[in-house]
Amino acid sequence: MDRAATAIRVLTARSRTIPAARRLRPDGAVEVVFRTVVEQSAAHGELAVSADGSAVAVWLPRSAEAPADEEPLPDRLARLRAFLRLTEQRHDPPDQEETMPVTHEIVAGGGGDFLTVPHLTATGSQAEIGRAYAAQARRVLGWAPVPADPVKARARRAWFARHWPQHLARMQGAAEAIGVDPEADDVYLDGLTGVPDGSACSASYYPPAATADGRAVLGRNYDFFTTSATELFALMSGAPVPELAERPMSSRPHVLTSVPDDGPATTLLTMNELDGCMEGVNEHGLAVALLIADVESVSAPVDAGPQVGVSSVQLPRYLLDTCASAAEALDALYAAKQYDLGTPLHHLVGDPSGDAFVWERGPGGDERAVRVAAGALCVTNHLLHRHEGAHDLPPDTAESLLTYQRYRTISEHSAGPGLSAARMREALDAARVDARSGTSYPVRTLWRSVFDLERATMATRFYLGDATDGSPRYSEELEFPVPVLQRG
Repeated sequence: MDRAATAIRVLTARSRTIPAARRLRPDGAVEVVFRTVVEQSAAHGELAVSADGSAVAVWLPRSAEAPADEEPLPDRLARLRAFLRLTEQRHDPPDQEETMPVTHEIVAGGGGDFLTVPHLTATGSQAEIGRAYAAQARRVLGWAPVPADPVKARARRAWFARHWPQHLARMQGAAEAIGVDPEADDVYLDGLTGVPDGSACSASYYPPAATADGRAVLGRNYDFFTTSATELFALMSGAPVPELAERPMSSRPHVLTSVPDDGPATTLLTMNELDGCMEGVNEHGLAVALLIADVESVSAPVDAGPQVGVSSVQLPRYLLDTCASAAEALDALYAAKQYDLGTPLHHLVGDPSGDAFVWERGPGGDERAVRVAAGALCVTNHLLHRHEGAHDLPPDTAESLLTYQRYRTISEHSAGPGLSAARMREALDAARVDARSGTSYPVRTLWRSVFDLERATMATRFYLGDATDGSPRYSEELEFPVPVLQRG
């Protein structure tokens, strides 16, 4: 067997199923990319091919050098040039790991459990924090920057410099982590992800006026698929599900605690993007959680890459970096340029004072802050501005992932006086999705988080797998504080 030829064939075929890889191969030139990398690997004894020729492992050691007589790639393959340049950066700069102000531990799962949950704590400048995130994304999620439109790359940096300088500084740290120029126009230095965005979910906010102890509480169930991306796309399209050794796309969530020199400290929880989050809280007690906005109309995201402005998954982090209250967050939302690439999300935003809303953007671009006059503000995966409340909901369908049932359930359990963090947990558990819920797709509640906004803490338990009777197994509930400010 010609190992190099087999490796090129396998990698080329696999790339056709990965949207990011398709962007790297104009004019069918993907073999140019893989041939260069594979031949370097084979020349240094770092290429492994399975006996049946169905799997390959390609390593690029530090010593690999391009042949002296190799012709440069033409201008029409500029994106491929960028890819090859980036694949040369295989190691962090000397002593970088030792100087990062970072702690890392596995706090839940591992071994045979469905989830393995690292907790990453980074202290220092935003650039140092960004460098730590990029290094972790490379190790765990296989992240690498994608080639960029130079005009758009410059426009994005300009937008971040004006509206979200914390993110720009973290991008500069990411550039340092992989050894590229932070002002380079040929790559995007954010989107620290390995899997698609979006989620089903249930969430609620209890204002201090409605709770027994006078503390505002925000809680959420994070519901997502237990398959790999390839398996999920096959299920949704009705195609045969391939047998691949591909990790489930939701199996490596991260808890991220950041204590920057020049902004509010935050504790976040994210499924896939280390420069965005699914939910989080900052030292002011402002909390944000994202959910799919219209699950019955959802489709695969547009394969267009990063745009100018803030993505719907970056939006929670944007608010937590730049705002101290729900009122400030609403002003920031109306002022910010936002995009979702075809998978619209809505966001529950709340603070300790009792101010809370759900931010929604309609199909025509209309923007709304949905509120309730008193009591609990509940949200699942349908647009709230289209329905007055639980009494106005239609029956669920095969594609609705029980959004209407979950909304009724969490609303019923959150009605009346004497709300509390314990009542929040009960309501979320009643709306939980597990193996016995009868959904059309393999979905589980992967974690449950409850935020005490007065104390700026996040308490979360994580899904570990199913018991033999179909009931879910969870970790113990773990509390993650924002370390800078703990109000008693």
